[in-house]
Amino acid sequence: MKVLVIITTVSMDINSIENIIILKYYMDQLKLIGYSIDYGGISSFNDFENYENIINFKFKLVSQKKQLSKLCDFINTYKDNLNYDWYIKIRTEVRLLEQLNFDNLLKTGINVRTRVYKGPKKILYGSSIGGEGIWKHEKGFIYSDIEDEIIPDDHIYIFHHNIIELEGFKQTEPYTDIIENEWFHKYQWDKYNIPINPIGINMDFTKYGHAYSGHLNIE
Repeated sequence: MKVLVIITTVSMDINSIENIIILKYYMDQLKLIGYSIDYGGISSFNDFENYENIINFKFKLVSQKKQLSKLCDFINTYKDNLNYDWYIKIRTEVRLLEQLNFDNLLKTGINVRTRVYKGPKKILYGSSIGGEGIWKHEKGFIYSDIEDEIIPDDHIYIFHHNIIELEGFKQTEPYTDIIENEWFHKYQWDKYNIPINPIGINMDFTKYGHAYSGHLNIE
């Protein structure tokens, strides 16, 4: 299985080096069981050398745009060279705490933790808020027998090559949110009928200190 890890950020901050080392460790473990792993990088600056003693960037793009627009530019720039099964979009502030699980991923949707969820699913580490750390007392889910609201996290998500073919990363359009937050991602993917598939990812978001994954519909 071929996987492209796309690291996207404002800058390849040296303060996130430990996160990149941990990311490489888990990707190297996947290589031991037959996965093929490559890395792409997107930064607002030509500062890829900050991580190049840890990982080798096969693809690089300098873009001053915001997060989803950065990724759209990357995919449209390299589209003819992208022949991977799965893609992992990850920010430098993400510190993985265990291996990513590729079982039961949706090949026609975005596999991601949720920021807001109303529905019946119960998922360990399925929420970007509510875990230990700065967002411990935030709550973004409501149990319901009917799944009728999902807002995706924007820190890390996994998608199949099918999503590129379905134009899920076609150039973004103007929107009121200039920082391209979680609601912006939902808005863009809804336009192309790309569903959100909630999954669990055990991680810590280190930008503001610590923000560990919360559990979805599990108190």
